[in-house]
Amino acid sequence: LDKMLQHKVAFTTTILNANLKILVKSAENGAVGAEEAKALVARMKEESKVSSDLITFSTHMEILAAAVKFGKATREDAYKVINSCRSSNLLPTDSMYASWIQVVSHAAF
Repeated sequence: LDKMLQHKVAFTTTILNANLKILVKSAENGAVGAEEAKALVARMKEESKVSSDLITFSTHMEILAAAVKFGKATREDAYKVINSCRSSNLLPTDSMYASWIQVVSHAAF
């Protein structure tokens, strides 16, 4: 992201989603978790006021579903993403709920 900023690349929702997809792979390996995904979304929204779409929320949930297996995501993280989606006047998708179930079933009680 820093290199993109240096070259004055305009951030778009598509770029946000692509970066989140990269984080999914890292989350599957236990390298990142909920905090990194949240920080990426916040930074991109701050830098260029991009908005989240269903792909953004769905990919964020994929990250949480992968990260929870390594203790790097919680039920609360998933709940926040689902509620953020709803507050954006978007309806969570079936795949988002499937990821939510994965998080809830793996999260420590």
